[in-house]
Amino acid sequence: MSENSPCINSGNPDFYSDVDGSISDIGSNPYIQNINCNIYGDLNLDNNIDILDIVLLSGCILYSENCTICFDVNEDDLFNILDILHIVNVIINN
Repeated sequence: MSENSPCINSGNPDFYSDVDGSISDIGSNPYIQNINCNIYGDLNLDNNIDILDIVLLSGCILYSENCTICFDVNEDDLFNILDILHIVNVIINN
């Protein structure tokens, strides 16, 4: 999908959002828009990696809501407990 496609962000806004956090695209392959993840693990963008980031990630995993590519902390293309463990490891080692 090209960046100028009229299908980008043209899906149902009440349905699932794309992994970049935008409104779903029309078509089988979403167009991933540029997202500045700032610091991997800092999901609330407060420049701290802490329990608040784990809470946000837990909501993403449990409810599939408000997930962006930044929530894939270990970069394995999944949102799961391994991402939470990565954040816990960062907190413990800082």
